[in-house]
Amino acid sequence: MYISFSQNEEIVAVHLNLITVFWTEQDLIAFLRAADIRTSANHFTPHQSLLLLSRSRYQNPPTTSPFSLVTGHADEDAIMQHFDRALKILVCGDVFRFFSHYRTVPFLDMNPDAGTPQKTNFTASDGVSLEAECLIPESTKAIAVLSHPHPLYGGDMHNNVVQALFEALPQASIATLRYNFRGVQNSGGSHGEGRLELLDCQAAFSHAIDLAGSAPVFSVGYSFGADVSLSADSSRLAGWVGIASPLALLAPSEMKANSDLRPTLLIVPKNDQYRSFAEAQEISSDWTATTVQELATGDHFLFGETQQVTELVSSFVTDCIAEQ
Repeated sequence: MYISFSQNEEIVAVHLNLITVFWTEQDLIAFLRAADIRTSANHFTPHQSLLLLSRSRYQNPPTTSPFSLVTGHADEDAIMQHFDRALKILVCGDVFRFFSHYRTVPFLDMNPDAGTPQKTNFTASDGVSLEAECLIPESTKAIAVLSHPHPLYGGDMHNNVVQALFEALPQASIATLRYNFRGVQNSGGSHGEGRLELLDCQAAFSHAIDLAGSAPVFSVGYSFGADVSLSADSSRLAGWVGIASPLALLAPSEMKANSDLRPTLLIVPKNDQYRSFAEAQEISSDWTATTVQELATGDHFLFGETQQVTELVSSFVTDCIAEQ
């Protein structure tokens, strides 16, 4: 059968559905492998990624003509099986969300010492109130402030990477504080193009100090949140982690982590669409105390790849504390 649909309409619809379920920045079409997909100008062979057909996170909508999805028996075709699986995921996701507590951490399978998620809030220096959640384990050796992806592209503190870090780090006695940038959900204010978000991040550092007492504070940002948090500072900050940082939304030369003696870790997915490992190495080559770590797998959105990220962040924090 032939299924024709507009890239600008249907691809965005699939993307929004995935945000609803996973609170992530991943396009479903990026995971499909075409048995026979044709456009008026292109032919895609089996096992070739369809990333070229997906709407990029930081690019303008595609201007190419609509494409057709060609298949035979729906129950045998790989593409239709993907959509069938996606439908099942959507149904399960609705059940999952129903039993979740206001879209926060649901049913965490962790040791009793890891603590219980708590809602909190704090105020930036310009008076904007920001919503947040924290997880403080019984024994806390450090606290990580988690900064989320781009607010204008669906990013919030429940993003898949932020969620994984929020849950996993407390199991290693690292408390976590995640927050929504201004203009996102219940946070006040409006988007500030990264500049005003610096105030949000710095206020989050101060709030982390209040929550964790004398424990060192670490900044851990993902995507847009990485660029912002690499530019923010606090006297109690012990180090920075930038995950899939574009190193472009804010000027790398202006980032505080650029010239500071405190350690910085840049984690770059192997197939990052927006900043390759080689480019990240080149940009940070003259940074004072920076390590660039390439992940063996994964793209910018890190769907299904968060465990290796949480392990790297946990090891980095633990090693930094041991060297103090």
